[in-house]
Amino acid sequence: MTEGMNVSSFAATQIAALTIRGQTNPSFITIIFSKNSSKLFQDAVLIAKSADSFRIENKTFYIASYSNNRASCLKAKMLLEYCNSWKGTIGLVNGLPTNTLYNVLDCYTKATGCNNHKAHCYAEAHLDDEMQYSTSRVLVSCKLAGQGYAFYEKHPASLEDQLQAYAVRVGSEICPLFKSEVIKWADREK
Repeated sequence: MTEGMNVSSFAATQIAALTIRGQTNPSFITIIFSKNSSKLFQDAVLIAKSADSFRIENKTFYIASYSNNRASCLKAKMLLEYCNSWKGTIGLVNGLPTNTLYNVLDCYTKATGCNNHKAHCYAEAHLDDEMQYSTSRVLVSCKLAGQGYAFYEKHPASLEDQLQAYAVRVGSEICPLFKSEVIKWADREK
């Protein structure tokens, strides 16, 4: 893939990521890391080998792919705990690079460990009126997207579209449990 090229490890990893993105059916999560001198490297390789799919390209790039289920996501999270800070590591979701993978995997694996994922995922957010004189509360379906964001009732986009757009901004739209759902509370302040 990068044979004969003089590129940095990170750039070469990005090239590998682009190759995966071009696949017709990429895995839900793919983690690519490059060979390095870390004491934890062999442990990371061992974890990567337990992935749903694992391969080595050019004796330099280690590519582990995971499906969309709790057991696979726990393995992906564990691998990221080892290699997320290494140069040349990139996470992909559905073939697209993301820098929020660890946070979303952490949230997703906690949610899927609950009897009802809504008990973990749903959170209170604020609904501001157009003049911002009063703040009401609403329930949103994603605590990562609901944190620190004020939804506006008079916004040209619906509350659900505002939540979805903010989820894209913070990276939580990649969660398999994400639904763009906002529940207005009947007893909200007027």
